[in-house]
Amino acid sequence: MFRFLLVFSLFITFSLSAMDNASFKSMLNSFKKESFASDKINFIKTIDANSTFSSKQVSKFIKEISFASDKLKALKLLSVKLEDKKNKDDIINLFSFDSEKKKAKKILSSVKLADKSKSKNIKKRKALIVNQVGSWKSKDFKKLIKGLKKQSFSSNKLKYLKSELKDNNAGFNSKQIKILLKNLSFSDDMLKVIKILDTRILGMRSLEIVSILKTFSFGGDKLKALKALKDTITDVENKYVILGVFTFSGDKKKARKILETIKPRSLVYGMIRSKNIVFVVDVSGSMQARFITSQDESSSRLSFVVSEIKKVLKNQINTNNNFNIIVFNNRVSSWKGKLVKGNSKNINSAIKYLDNLSPRGGTNIYDSLRVSLNVNNVETVYFLTDGMPTAGAKMDVKSIINDLKSWSKNKKIVVNATAFLIGKHSSDNEKKSISLMQAIAKATNGIYRGIDD
Repeated sequence: MFRFLLVFSLFITFSLSAMDNASFKSMLNSFKKESFASDKINFIKTIDANSTFSSKQVSKFIKEISFASDKLKALKLLSVKLEDKKNKDDIINLFSFDSEKKKAKKILSSVKLADKSKSKNIKKRKALIVNQVGSWKSKDFKKLIKGLKKQSFSSNKLKYLKSELKDNNAGFNSKQIKILLKNLSFSDDMLKVIKILDTRILGMRSLEIVSILKTFSFGGDKLKALKALKDTITDVENKYVILGVFTFSGDKKKARKILETIKPRSLVYGMIRSKNIVFVVDVSGSMQARFITSQDESSSRLSFVVSEIKKVLKNQINTNNNFNIIVFNNRVSSWKGKLVKGNSKNINSAIKYLDNLSPRGGTNIYDSLRVSLNVNNVETVYFLTDGMPTAGAKMDVKSIINDLKSWSKNKKIVVNATAFLIGKHSSDNEKKSISLMQAIAKATNGIYRGIDD
C-alpha cells in the first residue's frame, strides 16, 4: 500500500455517568499543576461542557484550592456538572466557617441533578475512531525537509514550501507539522507556515496540539498558534490539558477564551475556507455498505457521510457562504439549481434533503464533476466517492482527469477529493479509488483525504 495512516479520534460525549477514574485522575493531575487560584478557576471553566462529576470528584477539586472565596467560585462552576448529592456533606465540610458552609449548602441545594430514571438506558459513548488516510509519505516528507534546510533565508523557505505544496496534495499530521516548525528560525515564520498548511492539517488530539505549541518560546506566539490550530482538536473534552503549556495567568485566561470558541473541523471534509462551495456526494449502491463504528453503532457509508455534511452545515456554513449539494449514481441531481446563501432556512432545507437520500445505482463520476464545475461562481468542490466510475459519458480515468484539468484551469476551481473506504462492498477497488481521488485533487490543486477502517 502506498499510503500512510494517521489514526485520530473524534470524541462525542453523551453520558449522564460521572467521568471515569482514569480520565478524572489525568484531569486532576493537570489541575494540581496550576499554581494560582485564578488559574485553577480558569481550568475549571475550560472543562468540556458535557463532562460530569461525582460529588467525591468535586471534593477532590475543592481540596486543591486554598481560600474559601475561591473554593466557592469553583463549587459554583462545578455544581452544574454534579451527578449526585450523596456525599455533599463532604463538600460542605471542606469549608471552615459556618457562613462559608451556608453558602456552599445554598449552591448545592440549587443543583438540578440528572433524572436517573430517564438515563438508565443511555450508554456512555466511546470515542469514534477512524483512520484518516492522506498525510505525506515518509520519503516525500524527508525530501521536503531536506530541501527546506537548503534554503538560506526565511523568505526562501516559505517560497520553497508553497512551491512543493503545489506538487503534493496530501495533508500533514502533527508529527510532520512539528518537524516543519523546528526547521524554521523565527516565530513569525512558524506562524506563517501554520497558516499556509491550514486546510491540509489533519485532525489532532489535545496532547498533539500541546506538542506543537511547545515549539514556540513565548506565550504570545503560543496563543497565536493555538488560535490557528484550535479547530483541528478532535478530543474537545480534553482541551484543558492545553492550558498547561502557558506559564502566566493572563496567557492562560486568553487561551481558555480561545478554547471556548472551538468548532471541530469535519474528519471527512476538514475546514471549509471558501466562500462559494459545492458538496458532491456519491449515492450509488455501494454506499449502502455497512460497518460497525468504534461506538458499537451500525452505519452505512452514506448515513455516515450525511452526518458529517450536516455537522459542516451547522458548524461552519453561515451567511458569508453560498453553497449547493449535488448527488450522483447513474444520474446526477442537484439540491438547488444554483448556489444559495448559507442562512438557517437554506441549511435546514439542505438537511432535510440529505435525510431523504438513499443509495442505489452506479457511479457517474465524469458527469458529476462536469455538473459541479459548471455551477456559477463556485470556487471549491468537495467531491466524495467510495468507488470507480461505472456510468456516465466517460469512464476512462485518463479522459476524466484530462477534461477535469481543462474545466478547472479555465475557471480556477479547486476540487478537494475524498475516498470514503470504511466498510466492505463487492464492487470495491480500494487501491484504484485512492489513486483516482488523488489524481482528481492533484489535477485541480485540491486536497486529498481518505477515510478507511
